Amino acid sequence: MAFAAMLFGWPAGALRTAMRSAASGPRHGRLRRILDAWWLAVTRNVPPFEYRAYRLDQPEARAGLPHYLFWTDLPAIATLNARRGADVRDVQDKARFSAICEAHGLPAIPTLAAFRDGRQILPDLPFAPEEPDLWVKGLTGSGGQGAAHWRRERGSYRDGNGVRVAVADVADRMAKEDCIVQPRIANHPAVADITNGALASLRVVTGLSEGRAVALAAMLYLPSGTRTTSIAGIGCAIDLARGVLTRALDFRNDAREIEVHPDTGNAIVGRTLPFWQESLRLATDAHQRAFDRFVFLGWDVALAEGGPLLLEANAGWSALHLQRLNGPLGLTDFSRIVDAHI
Repeated sequence: MAFAAMLFGWPAGALRTAMRSAASGPRHGRLRRILDAWWLAVTRNVPPFEYRAYRLDQPEARAGLPHYLFWTDLPAIATLNARRGADVRDVQDKARFSAICEAHGLPAIPTLAAFRDGRQILPDLPFAPEEPDLWVKGLTGSGGQGAAHWRRERGSYRDGNGVRVAVADVADRMAKEDCIVQPRIANHPAVADITNGALASLRVVTGLSEGRAVALAAMLYLPSGTRTTSIAGIGCAIDLARGVLTRALDFRNDAREIEVHPDTGNAIVGRTLPFWQESLRLATDAHQRAFDRFVFLGWDVALAEGGPLLLEANAGWSALHLQRLNGPLGLTDFSRIVDAHI
């Protein structure tokens, strides 16, 4: 039954998606793009949304078609991880991830407290924070889900919505949701002026090759507007050899290409990131020392004034954004590593 649903449902669904995706593009050649996207979906398993995102109707992008990683390929990556005994809870559960980093001596943003099922699971003592700024995020969420900034003001903490909680009541307030509490980290001055004040996030994708982790691709997420996180904001391509920002796309605005930050007017393209080699080493070191059951991981790294700090790791790591910025992953060592693990 499931096979029959896939056999007949995928072509019909692909056609509907192709029509919706083409509707937001130029009218000229729309029917041709719809049919082309549908045909690639049926014959090559290419999702129509990604057909439009990668502009596969254009000859230059079309030439890279065999080398793109599509979302329909992601279950195969999960299978490779499972065959190696990877436990996705190691990266999905942020308290668990933090504990693994601490056990291996990896520089990471510390976890001050964690709450699950209405109770405090970390630390053992009652949680009474002293930090001037707290950053709270969902214990297992993604994409900044449940994230909030709490600022200390005269014996209480206040969030972005104006809600105030006395210091003595913070633990009870946080226990209402599954979350972790961390100190809020400030951006390094070299990137602070291309953000809206929220934390920028460096995404480094690593792959395990013969027991050694290598960096395959990277991008920088920049927060803008009223967003309190950088995820799915402005994405920046990075020259892996030099740590220089070479391109920026505003993913909140149909991936429009930009060169300056829309809030600050400061130049993005051409900027050199601080602690670049240290950031790459941190990601590869963490992969091969503490998370070597995973074939591929996407690392979120904070560029703090004192050096790079791990934010979290992801078994799913925004291949769509990475490839829109940098081109097909198959043109990196990604394909070779996949072949070695099959």
